[in-house]
Amino acid sequence: KLSNVRLTNKQKRAIIEDEAIDREQTAIKKLKKILKLLD
Repeated sequence: KLSNVRLTNKQKRAIIEDEAIDREQTAIKKLKKILKLLD
């Protein structure tokens, strides 16, 4: 759990950015699958 660990703002921002990138990548993969089905 990260709740009891003190993170600096830089670390928090890095974690949030990593999660956002992961979400974007999974969304892109889903979109590509959908587009293939529509072809």
